[in-house]
Amino acid sequence: MAMPADTSQHIGFYGGSFDPIHNGHLELAKDLLEQAKLHRILFSPANRAPLRDHSYAASPTDRFAMVSAAVADSPGLEAIDVEIQEGGTNFTLDTLRMLKRKMPDAIFSVIIGADQLEKLPRWQRIEELSKETEFLVLARPGHQLSPPPELTDLRMRSFNTREFEVSSSEVRNRIHDHLPFQELVPTPVASIITQRKLYR
Repeated sequence: MAMPADTSQHIGFYGGSFDPIHNGHLELAKDLLEQAKLHRILFSPANRAPLRDHSYAASPTDRFAMVSAAVADSPGLEAIDVEIQEGGTNFTLDTLRMLKRKMPDAIFSVIIGADQLEKLPRWQRIEELSKETEFLVLARPGHQLSPPPELTDLRMRSFNTREFEVSSSEVRNRIHDHLPFQELVPTPVASIITQRKLYR
């Protein structure tokens, strides 16, 4: 996917499985767009994540289609498929450097949840990544918002966004069990799930 020409912006990079993307993802991003004063947030579905111990339920193509449909009518939110196009296992540092080459004047921040903050020491080349970018950390119930002590160079800002009682696994489980799920995901995403018979 071609990157937009205007690069003089502060951009949030929001990577993840999005298997599937749900209303919580969208509303958190909208909150963060305003609170962190970002120009845009780029949703980047992973082709394969390094710390994941099982494969995704939906294909990269299907997950990107759902993310694209979800953000289509949300100003400031965009879907990119750079990690899917790259293939293999995706590492945030590599993706960020690729985006910086495409948009050299942009300032990038990486969006994570507080649950991922605790796992940052396990990220590949996290010392290099922490020197190159700031992390925007979304508060999560039961998770600390203090940086891991071993990451002394970590730059981060934390945000108390709205809480949502929805997860991708809950959506998948409801579909698998033939229970209503449409209210948990954007309407275009529900249509794709139904049409493509995902998570059955």
